[in-house]
Amino acid sequence: MLFQDRLDLLPGLANMSDKPDMAEIASFDKTKLKKTETKEKNPLPTKETQSERQASRLKQGTKLDNQRNVFLNRLFTFFCQINTKMWNHH
Repeated sequence: MLFQDRLDLLPGLANMSDKPDMAEIASFDKTKLKKTETKEKNPLPTKETQSERQASRLKQGTKLDNQRNVFLNRLFTFFCQINTKMWNHH
């Protein structure tokens, strides 16, 4: 069964069209609308916030670079020691 065949399931859908009913728009009562306060959930960052984030990322990146370099230096030293021991045994 197709959806078009079951328009009786949604009353009022059969009367809908792509064009708005101008009479309904003209008679709309705005006083019945509730007052609401608009709050922006995801405000755009300010220039200061962007600068702080950039500085934080750079600082964190430098810290990670330093940690990686220390690790690589220790790893290199370890393999050099193993290599030296291997050559000394022959």
